[in-house]
Amino acid sequence: MDIPERLPMLLGGALEEGLKLKGMPQEECTEEWVLRNSLVYEEILNEYMDTGVDGICVPTERSNSENLKHFNLENHVKRLNYDLIMLTKDSLPNGVLVAGCLSSLNKDDIKFCKTEFFEMFYIFLDQATALANAGIDFFLIENMISLFEARAAVFACKRFGIPVFVTMSANEHGVTSLGSELLPSLICLQELGISGFGFNCEPDLRYIELFENLSHYSKVPLIAKINSSLEGSESDISEFTELLLKNGVEIIECGKGIELNQIKEIRRCIDKFDLHMVNLEKYNGQIVLANDNNAYLLSSESIELSEPIRCSVDMSSEIFEMNESFTGVVTVELLNYDDAMFFCRNAHMLTLPVIFKSESKIALESGLLLFSGRAMIDSDCSLDREELEKLAGKYGAIVY
Repeated sequence: MDIPERLPMLLGGALEEGLKLKGMPQEECTEEWVLRNSLVYEEILNEYMDTGVDGICVPTERSNSENLKHFNLENHVKRLNYDLIMLTKDSLPNGVLVAGCLSSLNKDDIKFCKTEFFEMFYIFLDQATALANAGIDFFLIENMISLFEARAAVFACKRFGIPVFVTMSANEHGVTSLGSELLPSLICLQELGISGFGFNCEPDLRYIELFENLSHYSKVPLIAKINSSLEGSESDISEFTELLLKNGVEIIECGKGIELNQIKEIRRCIDKFDLHMVNLEKYNGQIVLANDNNAYLLSSESIELSEPIRCSVDMSSEIFEMNESFTGVVTVELLNYDDAMFFCRNAHMLTLPVIFKSESKIALESGLLLFSGRAMIDSDCSLDREELEKLAGKYGAIVY
């Protein structure tokens, strides 16, 4: 899928909401119910086609083994995802895009990495494999509540060479329920090669300000997933859509509470809007690093590196001391895989940017994979520069 030729793009989401209005019981597994009641699903798809959407977000977001445990269907990931995508493709006219959706695992312990990275990665990979095999046009990783979790999902989906979009579930201040912030998440994920980034929002001017801020640093199209708990007029949604487009949004997904007549109005607003008129200033600084909570805009001429800190099971005292006494980039020395894992579990306490220093490719790659952020790589080591550049490209890091 050539994304630039499709922009601006309108996506139809919240199909599960429509299914419930047409009789799907609240406690049912959406995918299983749809496959048993395909005519109802096809009716909803036809209604969305009448609104002029460019693509459909198939309601597979919770069809991973973790969430399917609630229905004793954890061993049916392949069947449910594959069959629902195929049903959707068979019910849509040619040219309409099909998004395979994945969503948060809703694990409260993700923030402090008590949920292992690879545990999440393989849960997402299992689902992504089924979606890719069914021939989706792109992945839509939705409602992410932490950067750590979003990275695991992105790495799982990137294996298939299919465009990957990511949206976070954040409040009006740009913070998720587990404390990840939008700007650092954008910075990290776009360097991993995603094709679009955004977040859930409501028709509220506070969200416009968030998109404006993100637009200065975005290298990928911004996505607004509009949800609404209030009935709004077509004029209200039209004005909000125009503001989104003026502030860098190029993909709009219609989420919960957005009615069919409002989707039609969003379509009309998009069609009359000239995206080429948007000329937002972009940040042109040299180095941008990030972690869960902060973005760091650095000049290569004035970077101060700390003395290397060694990794251990409990690094809290060293990290707190560094936070209080140092203002530069923290050098984290990685001797082996365990060091990378130890640092990952303690990194949420660090309020400074990071550079990894290592003589071991395995240790360095492990640190870059597990670290929930964007780091630098210290080139003053025995590893070949070309090898360092490959690792930097793979994990969105910077060789320094």
